[in-house]
Amino acid sequence: RNKRVRPDYWAQFVDQGAVDTELAFLAGETSQSFDITVYGDILIEPDETFDVHIHQGGPELDRASVTLTNDDTGDATDLSALLPVTSLAPFNRGLTSPDNDFVIARLGRPDVQTGVYGTLSDASAQTRALTESRDIDPGSGVITAQGLSMALDSLEMLLANAYQEVPALNGALQTAGMLVVRYIGLTGPHISNHSWGIAIDLQAGTQNDVQGDGMIQAGLAALIPYFNDAGWVAGAGFSTEDSMHFEVSEELLALWFDGRPTTLLVGNGQD
Repeated sequence: RNKRVRPDYWAQFVDQGAVDTELAFLAGETSQSFDITVYGDILIEPDETFDVHIHQGGPELDRASVTLTNDDTGDATDLSALLPVTSLAPFNRGLTSPDNDFVIARLGRPDVQTGVYGTLSDASAQTRALTESRDIDPGSGVITAQGLSMALDSLEMLLANAYQEVPALNGALQTAGMLVVRYIGLTGPHISNHSWGIAIDLQAGTQNDVQGDGMIQAGLAALIPYFNDAGWVAGAGFSTEDSMHFEVSEELLALWFDGRPTTLLVGNGQD
């Protein structure tokens, strides 16, 4: 699973961390060992393999394949089951949650009011010009979102990738909102990135995540690598965990609006 090449901020394999280490063999020694971190599966999966490459001063001497044998049981996975965020493989590496000044410089300041959930009419002129409403989940047709057109393109692409590799997610996701002009916590002073249509809240099943409890639904945990691959930050990594929340990274916004070179591998182009 997930054998496509990933950027540096995510290991090539979700289930085991990448290792690059040097082993020193003394005279007469014929064996050495090194550690590889193996992360528990989020969803039931078949056996998986990874390769070990052995080099001496540059040229490859040998390689071997290692198999992780599936020890999960059952035919299905409860995508709404809660997992500790601390049990997940590292995520959000190399990605930055954009602050208000960064976004305002590119998309303008919305007409945000204390204690109010604003709509598109309250968004900045730049945001209104770039906003669409459409189905971003053609596989099941259950996720209709209103947001920045580039963000919707990206969401459609990453969900298609996720459904192809994790079919159980298809039809199991719902959205709890995307473009909503408001302050974080409704009181400010910081504006939510939902205000520009560059953040979305998702849930697996019918229950919302309880923010700040350190837990994440299994279905959302399975989505994190696809969001990270596409240049989105997962709110599960915020100082106050917000596992429903995913937002466009500063790096991806810079690519869209500044043409700034980045290390992101993208296809289309704190809550």
